[in-house]
Amino acid sequence: LLHPAVGRLSTTSGVPSVATLNGYPLINPASIGIRPSRKRQVYEHTLLRAERPFLFRQMGGLDRFLPLSHAVKDVYQRHGLRGASFDVIPNMIDPSLELTRSPSSDGISRLLFVGHLRDQKGVRFLIDAMEVLPPECELTVVGDGPRREALERRRSASPAADRIRFLGHL
Repeated sequence: LLHPAVGRLSTTSGVPSVATLNGYPLINPASIGIRPSRKRQVYEHTLLRAERPFLFRQMGGLDRFLPLSHAVKDVYQRHGLRGASFDVIPNMIDPSLELTRSPSSDGISRLLFVGHLRDQKGVRFLIDAMEVLPPECELTVVGDGPRREALERRRSASPAADRIRFLGHL
């Protein structure tokens, strides 16, 4: 995770710094439509509430931010990094790459999710989408996390359950 002290170290040492923004550790999740855990709510209302202005000032010492989407950039600009320099670099996808769909030899379209299974990742929407996608679509979910059991129950209740696999942590 991004540590704001890097901004201060960069400023005091004169070494340029770049930070990738791929999450919202310093932003109140409720302010961007994410329901935080009870533990996070306590942290938000105590320590982070007092520290946040200081931490954002420290982050201001970073030379450039590399958010993974325009949405992430917008969130950080709205919550304290208005004057910062940003270059949006989508995670793992080169925007200049032309993507084409080539059918597999068996005619199946395979969807893959790899990541930490928590609410913010939206895997529940993938599971729900399988109900309206053609029967030639399969979903494989790789990962583990606090929402795994709930997601597996959601899959079990879905009419598309036979086209959704959970492989756990690999």
